[in-house]
Amino acid sequence: MEILAAVASREMSAGIVADWVFGWYRKTHPESGLHIVDSVILDPDLDYNVAITLRNTDVALLEKVNAVLDDLKSDGSLTRLFAGYGITYRTPNSH
Repeated sequence: MEILAAVASREMSAGIVADWVFGWYRKTHPESGLHIVDSVILDPDLDYNVAITLRNTDVALLEKVNAVLDDLKSDGSLTRLFAGYGITYRTPNSH
């Protein structure tokens, strides 16, 4: 948030933050006029909106979580949920 505030106040000419941080800042500070440069990817392995970690889980739970996420993607719920926080949902890249 400090980086984005500095860019908005012109203390800095640009900044690098996660998409979700930018989305929330833009949602809560619509007057900032900031925009994102989508073409910049510093590390393709870290190019995701949100990550979920399941520790010490079994295959059945993992499959169930993946099925729920697939359903949320297919009916547009993920896109709507992310938009509520100012985040543009992007399908994960496959590497």
